[in-house]
Amino acid sequence: MNFKDTGITEKMFDTNKYFGEMTFLGLHGNNFVTEENGERGELRKRVYNCISSAQKKVMRISIKADVNEKSFPVNEPVKLVNPSIHFMANYSYENRKMEVIPYIYADDIVALNTNNRPSTPLPTPPVPPKQEDKKPT
Repeated sequence: MNFKDTGITEKMFDTNKYFGEMTFLGLHGNNFVTEENGERGELRKRVYNCISSAQKKVMRISIKADVNEKSFPVNEPVKLVNPSIHFMANYSYENRKMEVIPYIYADDIVALNTNNRPSTPLPTPPVPPKQEDKKPT
């Protein structure tokens, strides 16, 4: 299945306005093909969690299996390559509420920070206060 067959592609919407700044959280899970006998087949896609500053929530990004697995540091600023969004509507009879769920696919996720350092510096330990030398009186 080609992710670009259907859905709204980045040519149809402003990715910067929709996503804002994206930060990487980690691998959510792997999605495998289910064989006819019910056994797990080959890897179909990997799903990553990223935080969107514009949407103000965690978004799941699906990447094809043939792309190398991503292992950026947590909170690393990232960019989606050729994202597309597919929407699914879900109606809850219990709450009498319609919910629209975006499914986001991308060709890749790349780090914006190219200097191989964490984008958020590690906290430095506090320096203990100097103790003055007290002479016995």
